[in-house]
Amino acid sequence: MNKIPLFVIVFTALIMFFFACGSDDGSSANDLSNEKVDVKRGSFIDSRDGKSYTTVFLGNQEWMAENLNYVTAGSYCYDGLEENCTAFGRLYSWFDAQEVCPEGWHLPTDEEWNLMLDFVGGRDVAGRKLKTTSGWENDGGWENDLKGDRCNGLDTYGFSVKPSGNCAFDNVCLGTFFADFWSNKSHGTTSAYYWSFSFSTDSVLYYDGEYRGNRKSVRCLKNN
Repeated sequence: MNKIPLFVIVFTALIMFFFACGSDDGSSANDLSNEKVDVKRGSFIDSRDGKSYTTVFLGNQEWMAENLNYVTAGSYCYDGLEENCTAFGRLYSWFDAQEVCPEGWHLPTDEEWNLMLDFVGGRDVAGRKLKTTSGWENDGGWENDLKGDRCNGLDTYGFSVKPSGNCAFDNVCLGTFFADFWSNKSHGTTSAYYWSFSFSTDSVLYYDGEYRGNRKSVRCLKNN
């Protein structure tokens, strides 16, 4: 029996790895087989500051289709740059997040998050379907050099999650290859849960143990 040269095996393995983009279900974020879904869209104006937001209906829920950008004393623009608030919305502590949504809207519960994620196909593929179609490269790092834009999403439902990053309580910002959203659920006396979208996976991840003073994005859900 002829043996396959070792370098061929290694090369093939590398190609398979880099084209996968960290997908948990073996699919690639560059797979365009999932076409756009025609969903109901809406909009509303935040009466507190006059800002307008687009919305999207997913099942029986109406979600903001962009991150909240309402100024509070403790909110922050990524890297302290106002243009980042315009592009990605503001970042809030967990305490601010509990109360910052406009009247008639609220910070979603974990049950409401799970209901939405199930509607778009489940947490294992929701990242690919909900992330924007551009902007998710790893900012010139080695992952970006090798994988190009394959870690972008399909934005199938118009939910349009952008890589908004996160910042610590002391305003040290930690990279825009993630988008983290506060849950309303606390964890212990100083921490809380959050939902995370990443450049490196098609899944939506759920974490605990995040210090409540750190700053993350907020998506509001309309009250029933």
